[in-house]
Amino acid sequence: MPRKARLLKEGCSYYVESKSHDNLQIFRTIQDYQFYMDLLTRYKDQLDTKIYAFCIFPRTTHLIVHPQQVKNLSIFMQKVNQVYASYFNGQQKRQGTVWRDRFRSHVLSNEKEIINLTKLIEFLPVHFNLAASPMNYPWSSYSQRVFGTRGLLDLLLIEENLNLNTV
Repeated sequence: MPRKARLLKEGCSYYVESKSHDNLQIFRTIQDYQFYMDLLTRYKDQLDTKIYAFCIFPRTTHLIVHPQQVKNLSIFMQKVNQVYASYFNGQQKRQGTVWRDRFRSHVLSNEKEIINLTKLIEFLPVHFNLAASPMNYPWSSYSQRVFGTRGLLDLLLIEENLNLNTV
């Protein structure tokens, strides 16, 4: 049975989630997390895709992205996840699937959805007891947003007048 076609809308942002195969811990070292973040930076620049929020966990990733061309969403995620899978398998001297199925995506149709989901994503480390504060979790966009060190993060135009630092 063919899989359901991905809903894509030109000019929209997307919530994107990738989960590891068999609940495998795929981010084990600081270098693993940094390599994945470097891939996000490389391919966001190559494919003209903005990243508004992110949180990387040992077994899953959460992103809010805005591809300038809708076709680039799948290309962006395919490149990031394929290159990371090759890296991970090489590091662990293993073969096989790293990611469960394909990534999941959800169209974010308005600014309120983007803001609410950004808050949710950035506070997940607290919810899952990985950090006492989102500020203490290094693999999230929260501290980049709060301190203005953009690095991987792109600024939402509406963000300048809003307080995204609280749930």
